[in-house]
Amino acid sequence: MLSRATTSLLGLLSAFEIASLVCPYKYNGVVHVPTERREKEQVGRKSSAQDKGEGALEKAKGKAKEATGALTGDKGKKAEGRTEQTKGTAKDKLGKAKDLLK
Repeated sequence: MLSRATTSLLGLLSAFEIASLVCPYKYNGVVHVPTERREKEQVGRKSSAQDKGEGALEKAKGKAKEATGALTGDKGKKAEGRTEQTKGTAKDKLGKAKDLLK
């Protein structure tokens, strides 16, 4: 719901002025209000930057788990950390390979 100040201000402006506030560009003298743009849907595909970012995050999580496992003496946690680091490296390499194919 609009406040009283907003509605009184809008009452003073013409329709053209309101449209120019919403959309600052004109085409052939007609003010065009932009519609929402649809984002490209990539079903099951990620960009190379996403893969590299996820890979770096996975590596960092793996290193933290490995360090935690080493401090506590938990061999399972240490092995899990190494596995996550390997997954991160694989995702990072996948992202780099996608960059080469661009």
